[in-house]
Amino acid sequence: MPEYILRTQKLSKFYKQDKVLNDVNMGIRKGDIYGLIGMNGAGKTTLIRILAGLTPSSGGSIELFGRTEESQIEQLRSKVGWLIETPALYLNHTAYENLELERIHKGIEDNQAIEKVLRIVGLEDAGDKKTANFSLGMKQRLGIAMALLGEPELLVLDEPINGLDPVGIVDMRELLLKLNQEYGITILISSHILTELAQIATCYGIINHHTLVQEFSAEELSQRSKPYISIKSKPVENTIRVLASKLNTDRFEVVGNTVRLYDYYTESGRVASLLHENGVAVEEISCKGQDLEHYYMTLLERN
Repeated sequence: MPEYILRTQKLSKFYKQDKVLNDVNMGIRKGDIYGLIGMNGAGKTTLIRILAGLTPSSGGSIELFGRTEESQIEQLRSKVGWLIETPALYLNHTAYENLELERIHKGIEDNQAIEKVLRIVGLEDAGDKKTANFSLGMKQRLGIAMALLGEPELLVLDEPINGLDPVGIVDMRELLLKLNQEYGITILISSHILTELAQIATCYGIINHHTLVQEFSAEELSQRSKPYISIKSKPVENTIRVLASKLNTDRFEVVGNTVRLYDYYTESGRVASLLHENGVAVEEISCKGQDLEHYYMTLLERN
């Protein structure tokens, strides 16, 4: 059985008559990098704020590290590092001074903790620099360093890639992978930059219209997003007959007047020639496949 660090059951939030979060059931296992996906206004930040105890829920329950009692959850939140929206920094203070204030606030006695987190996030040479002079990427990394004080088991990040330049995005990706793989930290990250999220997440949850419509692992996404040859022809029955009799395959499906062939993906030229030789009028043939972005858009269309 997987060990769940965080689970919610029918978690909801209402503002008067407005439903901003509706019956969210999610589960994050130890060791996961959980990608929380949704359009702006879908409810991602509201969900994270409820998990952090910054916004009260209107219904449902939270289980954190196996505990469900509110008093215990409040204590256990100290084992979670939070970076919600933009990091709260004193811009006229240095990186070290910002971390020192956070260390005192968290009641951490170890003075060496600051040097350690600066080293982890790659800011060991910038500790004495004022944060007003930091790039956005450096500010985000400093925010993560502040979240890492206290050696959390779970790190919750709300849109940490948003606004970063390409170099900053790569730096953030490498940092998050290091935190997960080298330090064993479980990560919940919300983002709408799906191409980047697909490179680090081990599982996903999709929020649409204020509810979690689907959870799936990276392996399940790979299975559901297999590459295929798209064959548009009339009549479809002729295409099916040739595929079955000449290529000896039944690994295809019909979508409208298009056949999706999941075999011979690297031999589309051969498939086209074979269909032509057997009298099939092919209007269009191309190689396709669903990445995370296409899967997400298809799911939204269905919902």
